[in-house]
Amino acid sequence: MIKDVLQSGNYGLFTQIALVLFFLAFVVLLVINFLRPRSQTDKIARLPLEDDDNITPITPRTAESIGNGQGDHNQ
Repeated sequence: MIKDVLQSGNYGLFTQIALVLFFLAFVVLLVINFLRPRSQTDKIARLPLEDDDNITPITPRTAESIGNGQGDHNQ
């Protein structure tokens, strides 16, 4: 049944609309990228090379934090 529906439909207009939407989204992203300040681009480019010293590690919750009312309130 699905095969019959897909074969009988004329989807040429939908594919053209999808192509135009994709092209417009691509152009908008290019414009945003080129209008971004150089300092912000450099900062983003250096992110993979930065040390992880300023990242706070995520630790599992302890029994004390749950007992102090800082955990889930479903108890």
